[in-house]
Amino acid sequence: SKIWMLCILLSSGPLLLRNLGHRGLTYWDESFHAIVARNLTKHPLKFTLYDQPWLPYDYKGWGGNHIWLHKPPVAMWEIYLSHCVFGINAFALRLPSAITATIAVWLTYRIATDLFDRRTGIIAAFLQAFNPFLFASVHGYRYSDHIDIALLFWVQVSCWLLLRAIRTGKIRL
Repeated sequence: SKIWMLCILLSSGPLLLRNLGHRGLTYWDESFHAIVARNLTKHPLKFTLYDQPWLPYDYKGWGGNHIWLHKPPVAMWEIYLSHCVFGINAFALRLPSAITATIAVWLTYRIATDLFDRRTGIIAAFLQAFNPFLFASVHGYRYSDHIDIALLFWVQVSCWLLLRAIRTGKIRL
């Protein structure tokens, strides 16, 4: 099963990286996430959609606000760190999603193996690794794109650690 898992990861990971830097940012979600993450490079703890609000804005409207807390911060910080390493570009915007989506496949395998058996783990990992919706999300074509990939990843990390804690009795997990 380790060989199968390695084959799944080595085939799905590069597929996620293929054309990752395409310049077609989708309107609304990916564009907004890109702007906020870019602005985080100036001030990592202040989430702004418009850095300098030149015109009056309604703080209740998420699409035209100065401070932008419409989405959870972890995905934005992941993109921010990628921007710090690779510069502000489309590849750096999407790379954290590609990495976490690939690791999430391994987590699916681990969770399914812990709950059921290795065969179930391989099947579950395969289904997640080649899921068209997740591919499209990593590339910014689906609603909530990078935010949902981060949510998927961190929920899976939490579930796996919970399962490990239950199995081993180690509360620190």
